[in-house]
Amino acid sequence: EVVGRAIGKEYWDVDSKLLFMDNHKIDKSIVSLANPWLDFIDGDKAQAICEELNDELQSISELSNGRIYGFATLPMRSPAVAINEIKRLKSLNRIKGVILGTPGAGRGLDHPEVFEVLQAIADNDLLVFLHPHYGVGNEHYHDSGHALFLSLGFPFETTVSIARLIVSGTLDKIPNLKILVAHAGAALPSLIGRIDSCVEHDTVISNRLLKA
Repeated sequence: EVVGRAIGKEYWDVDSKLLFMDNHKIDKSIVSLANPWLDFIDGDKAQAICEELNDELQSISELSNGRIYGFATLPMRSPAVAINEIKRLKSLNRIKGVILGTPGAGRGLDHPEVFEVLQAIADNDLLVFLHPHYGVGNEHYHDSGHALFLSLGFPFETTVSIARLIVSGTLDKIPNLKILVAHAGAALPSLIGRIDSCVEHDTVISNRLLKA
């Protein structure tokens, strides 16, 4: 029995990707490593793999004559190594940002251990493409195949991550941090008014944000 979705050559072959783009009238694309990225690797091994992957993205872009660009991968389980890689990305002119998952170094992007990574991303004028992998509310999606896990669990995950960045004051402390939220902003376009109202009327959070 086949489970999941078919993956064609356009996912790994440059010529097939360009043909796919032509067939769908796409002029330029940005590609990246798929989730879960390097969430399960840390230390020197993560650094070596990260550099190899990002250099490969640079090469793919050059092979495509500038039609394909890349979002770099960072070894988020090793924040200090991630910062060094962010600085190295200056030498890779086809890299237009970084792709991040919601865990950060393991305890969320709002956790203090990754603050300097986010600051370095902003300081180097890179865009964050925030993408989910683990899902939220997974206990409710049994007997639904991938459908509810992907359509609900994934966007809920990124919504929670961004909401935590808001209430933690991280986005106030790094106002020039640019984030592109996967899946059309997840549930944020529908919930942002409610989040704003709840934050405004919660004295614990509003006082924290005033101090940020």
